[in-house]
Amino acid sequence: LKALTVDVHRNLNNPIEDQGLDIRVETRTGDTSAYKKNRQKILPPHMLMTTPESLALLLSNKESQDYFKDLKYLIIDEIHVLVNSKRGDLLSLNLSRINSMSPDCKRIGLSATVKNKNAVLKFLTSQSSVEHRFEHFHTKNGVKFINDSKSTNLESVNKASYKVKNCLLIMHGLLKGIDIKRLSLSNEIKEILVPKNSEFDINSDNFLVVEYEDFEHLKKYIKNNYKNFDTVLFSCGGSSFSNFKNYMERGEYFKEMIVGEIS
Repeated sequence: LKALTVDVHRNLNNPIEDQGLDIRVETRTGDTSAYKKNRQKILPPHMLMTTPESLALLLSNKESQDYFKDLKYLIIDEIHVLVNSKRGDLLSLNLSRINSMSPDCKRIGLSATVKNKNAVLKFLTSQSSVEHRFEHFHTKNGVKFINDSKSTNLESVNKASYKVKNCLLIMHGLLKGIDIKRLSLSNEIKEILVPKNSEFDINSDNFLVVEYEDFEHLKKYIKNNYKNFDTVLFSCGGSSFSNFKNYMERGEYFKEMIVGEIS
């Protein structure tokens, strides 16, 4: 696969250079220098050719959420080699992780010798995002609804905020003494809904903060206003024990509320 990566890079680069296109194509394998790998983290190429092992290492970096959040296409060449193999199992885990970071990324499998098409299709489509962790569960009128109920601290909310665009953020739960000043959101957060009389004492000139009385009030507000946004994100930032047994029960409640009310 390492040799195939280099070969694909050459076959892509030649026509790009011939036509003078402003497209950067690079490889990332075990032979790639540390300098080049660090540069790719800061300035990602438009197209990156890599292997399952190098992809796993790239995903282990703390910057991986920002690196992959705008990924548009993931192409797996010679996919028949990977299906039902140990390297394929590794890639499958990588795909699940990428799916949680960039749920709209489209996957494409390439091969000239596919014997079992169903097995390949299953491999391409079976990886789903982790439930309650940036889980894209519903879309209505072009608006994405994301359940991130597993977010029980402010750092998780911060990370999620950099994966969305034009977003209505909903917070919930108990901060457990954590300083709200640790909340550092992206500029894509346009409005925040917080429980009334809660620890979420948020003041900012960058976005509107609205308090909701209870979940019935929250449901009505979302239904009346969700079309003003591209994303509705339920990233709580606090523990679930104020209203629920755990974050799973909280996430299921939110999903049922949205799908039942906005279908």
